Amino acid sequence: MFVYPTWWGGAPALLKGFLERIMLPGFAFIPCEGGIGYEGLLKGRSAQLITTMDTPPLIYKLLYRQPGRNALAKATLGFCGIRPVRYLACGPVKDSTARQRQAWLARAKFQGRQLERGRISSFEWLQLDILPHLQR
Repeated sequence: MFVYPTWWGGAPALLKGFLERIMLPGFAFIPCEGGIGYEGLLKGRSAQLITTMDTPPLIYKLLYRQPGRNALAKATLGFCGIRPVRYLACGPVKDSTARQRQAWLARAKFQGRQLERGRISSFEWLQLDILPHLQR
């Protein structure tokens, strides 16, 4: 689980630097023949990203296309084999009320409780099973 603020559309440099130091060849991935030329070694693991931002999440998603989420979920964690990567964006924080913040905390707690039933939902299993066949 990663909980962090979204700054300038992405994760803070400290988090990116941490990941650069731990997601190393031989631990997180290895070179291989075919495909993208690398194989993720962290398969069977999942992640939850919880981020705060001052941009409304809908604007971040539709207008900016979630660059920070995509970089962390797909280009870093996904590259290393971590799937699924769930995402919760809380914002805008700057002008939020105590009630809104409590709702975000309740949603994060709910998503955490969902993990008691397993790391992958039925819908996610369907995506993992069908998507590779559709991409051929």
